[in-house]
Amino acid sequence: MTSRFSFRFAALALVRGVMLLTALASTAASAVEQSGMVFEDWNSTSIITKSYSAPDWTFTITTSPGSVAISGAGPAGGNVQFTFNAPLGQPVVPGAYEDAYVDRFPSASPTMDFSTVSACTPLMRIVVLEADLTNVPKRFAANIQLACPGVPRPMMREVRINSAIPFSSEVVGTATLPDAMAFESRNAVRAGSQQVSNETIVYGINVPVPISITDGEYSLNGGAYTAAPGTASKFDRLRVRTKASPVPGATRVATLQAGSRATTFTVNTYGPGATASGLYFKQIPTGSFSPYATFFPAPASLITSSASASKDFVGLRLKAVRESGEFHTDFKTPLGAPIAPGAYENAQRYPFQPGGTPGLSFYAFSFMPISCNTLTGRFVVHEATFAGDGTVQRFAADFEQRCDSFGSELHTGQVRFNSLVPFGFSRGRYVGLDVSGEGFDDLLWQHTDGRHAAWLMNGLTPTSTAEILAAASGWNVTHTGDFDADGRTDLVWQHPDGRMAIWLMNGLAPSATQQLLDAGGRTVVHVADLNGDGKPDLVLRNADGTTALWIMDGLTATSQATLAGTGGGWSVARTGDFDGDGKADLLWKHTDGRVAIWLMNGTAVTATNQILNAGTGWSPVHVADLDGDGKSDIVWQHTDGTIAAWLMNGTAMASGSGILGAGSGWSVARTADFDGDGRADLYFEHTDGRAAIWLMEGLKATQQTQILNAGSGWSLRRIVDLNADGKADIVWRHTDGRHAAWLMDGVAMTSGQGILGPGTGWSVLGDAP
Repeated sequence: MTSRFSFRFAALALVRGVMLLTALASTAASAVEQSGMVFEDWNSTSIITKSYSAPDWTFTITTSPGSVAISGAGPAGGNVQFTFNAPLGQPVVPGAYEDAYVDRFPSASPTMDFSTVSACTPLMRIVVLEADLTNVPKRFAANIQLACPGVPRPMMREVRINSAIPFSSEVVGTATLPDAMAFESRNAVRAGSQQVSNETIVYGINVPVPISITDGEYSLNGGAYTAAPGTASKFDRLRVRTKASPVPGATRVATLQAGSRATTFTVNTYGPGATASGLYFKQIPTGSFSPYATFFPAPASLITSSASASKDFVGLRLKAVRESGEFHTDFKTPLGAPIAPGAYENAQRYPFQPGGTPGLSFYAFSFMPISCNTLTGRFVVHEATFAGDGTVQRFAADFEQRCDSFGSELHTGQVRFNSLVPFGFSRGRYVGLDVSGEGFDDLLWQHTDGRHAAWLMNGLTPTSTAEILAAASGWNVTHTGDFDADGRTDLVWQHPDGRMAIWLMNGLAPSATQQLLDAGGRTVVHVADLNGDGKPDLVLRNADGTTALWIMDGLTATSQATLAGTGGGWSVARTGDFDGDGKADLLWKHTDGRVAIWLMNGTAVTATNQILNAGTGWSPVHVADLDGDGKSDIVWQHTDGTIAAWLMNGTAMASGSGILGAGSGWSVARTADFDGDGRADLYFEHTDGRAAIWLMEGLKATQQTQILNAGSGWSLRRIVDLNADGKADIVWRHTDGRHAAWLMDGVAMTSGQGILGPGTGWSVLGDAP
């Protein structure tokens, strides 16, 4: 086995830029044409520079569509060669080719090869500065950046053939125009999701340059994301993130300005009925292996599929331009069961897995990305449909792979074939309260005198605050949701006399308000997206005990219905998507203890099932996706303190287990994804004040940690994601009125601080039911 990943696809990131001949030649000591190569290399302790230049060396250049090959002959029989291939055979033009890798042959990604000179993967970037390949003499100039494991900074290589563009060492004075950069465009993603670009390197300058961004944030050298102006220097690493448009089928563009160079990051959202084909794959940094991510959206014509006659196996081959450039993904169910949506745990390497174990394999061509004896993991099938002859029509799965040498995730990926399930890159993000639409959860506060306030947050720091409601109005925020799908959380207000209103928020102020209910009669009990249009709807309880549903579009109820057969002791205890169709369903509880599920399509009931009889002593206390299969599961608590969980498949329990015995004093107070793995975890509170987190994989707790001691006076007030890392954070309140916030990474607090002193009369609004 080899640790080198020979065939690596990536999202094509090509920026067609103007030639830099004029800009750079004016700073050179001499603008004469020259030919040569300058290579930086690593000798295990330091970076060394090697030069090969005319007249001691003679260079020849050969071109073909999409390719440049340069051969150099030097003293004492010396030889050096350089090959560059544009992706997919496209013409070689000036610009940045990001996420390249080392290979002699063309592929779906940019490739480059230096013979007789060492290289490493990932290559990162090739910047073509000049490409006049039709005239005589042919002219070519390029800068190459390599990010090699263990090397303290990127290693640079420069190629000039008959070019007047100087080598960087020849530039005199100040060079303030960075080489071209590119942030790869995303395949269509979920509306409103947070998206992060590839990493690129600042090069081509010899003095710091100002950087700024519009419609996004940037991270410098792995630091915190910010929208504030800053400076960047040579070899600095940059990433950009932005929040996708809240509108399906729309585009959002973040623009990073570095010196006088502007580089855009474009994110598109998928619309109704859109299909996706391709692969997203990420290697997790482990031991000596470097992190990288690859995104290969492909037309279905570049993917071949196979399936077993019993439909218990699906294999996909994602092809590049040449036949040998492939990714292989194989999924096999245990015991010959047909592949169906759901989570498949404890998968082992296919085809060597035992008969009762799911099989999973992922590799590039005939090489495993990592050398290891045993690969284990899990996969979640979101969609699997077959034609009558067993051929695959649609398939979507997410997978994780581990190596026996390491305990943590090694690879994560998503594969789609003609699928209606889109790619998504922000797995498991806690959906919280973001009134500004900046991607960070914000905080709402209420004073004992009735005032309300909002804090816009960035991590542990409020960036802006304001009171939004005066004292003694009687109104209270009871629920939140993005009713107009603009990426900003809106507020549902209710008055004790029964009035109800919605505020569409734009940061610290409403952009529009509407009172929707007069005094008396109805109460909003839940907010959930019943029809799958990306906008939350209202579940209301009528004065007679019946339940009504309002389908919402902004401040307007487009349809209303009272559900037949409701009332008589039944009430909606929770909402959740039990069948994974993207539409919220209703979990009912009767006063006698019965529990039922109704699967919904807007105001229409598509299926019902009573799942618990009267008098059992059990109650559903939380609804959350414990196994990451996209379907809501149920956490139960008995009157004797016993806690259990059911993994659900529609109205049926797929599997269930008790997770804590009777009389322990512990109860599940919240569910949230604390480790960002796409599966809900459990937050426990004890009657003596202790608190603990259990990280869950379905019905199994992989880690249990007490995070708060007894008698501290602190208690959890709200679950949030303050730093937008996809991991739930905690806001605490003390009995004396103090508040504190913890940024979490699994069961560990990575950073925390007090955010409000004692005795102010203010409290953070707690989580909505």
